Amino acid sequence: MSPTSTSPASTSPVVPTGRQRHCSSACRKRVFRARRQVRAADQAADQAADQAMVSAGRARREHTVYECPDCGNRQLGVQRCAECGRFARAAGLGGACPGCGDPVTLADLDLDLVPHPAPGVGPDVELDAGARGAR
Repeated sequence: MSPTSTSPASTSPVVPTGRQRHCSSACRKRVFRARRQVRAADQAADQAADQAMVSAGRARREHTVYECPDCGNRQLGVQRCAECGRFARAAGLGGACPGCGDPVTLADLDLDLVPHPAPGVGPDVELDAGARGAR
């Protein structure tokens, strides 16, 4: 006796011959179409995610400081050097200096980029609580 299995789409019993998995060609085609519809939905979601990333990249370019490797000229949001015409390298995220208007990166500002904890949270609070307990 041959072992029987069930068809994935119709749950009909199938006596497999070779690599057969489906009870009929109609059942095989139904499974194929269902699989393609899932793939098409996944591709549409991937395309939407790619489009969102492209939009985010354009917004980031406006806040990137570019520095020319030849003349050292810095520009905000423009990749091609205005003086020599070469493509500049990204120096980092930044903006225009409020004092002089020159492009400045966040690394140039020497800011503490570590996020500060919310008030009432952190090592200072633990030390205060420990000091109160020691009294």
